[in-house]
Amino acid sequence: MSGSIGAAAWLHRLGNLALLAGIKNYKAQYFPFDRKKKIYAERNNRVSFDTTKPILSADHWTKDLLTVRQADLVDRAQRIWSVNA
Repeated sequence: MSGSIGAAAWLHRLGNLALLAGIKNYKAQYFPFDRKKKIYAERNNRVSFDTTKPILSADHWTKDLLTVRQADLVDRAQRIWSVNA
């Protein structure tokens, strides 16, 4: 999605954020999706957080994927914290 008109709208939204441990977050910075995905997969194709694992199987970082991911993460948060939206 980098460079697209809608990319700015997704920049800091929950669906576009990835939890990363250690130095992976620093290494990934603002690189394109393909490069970030390689960094996330370092050390035996693993990431530490379950919510970040599906990113490794994504071929592209699209608005449709972000929309589904956003809804899933919001649903999880509401169930965990018993929030009624």
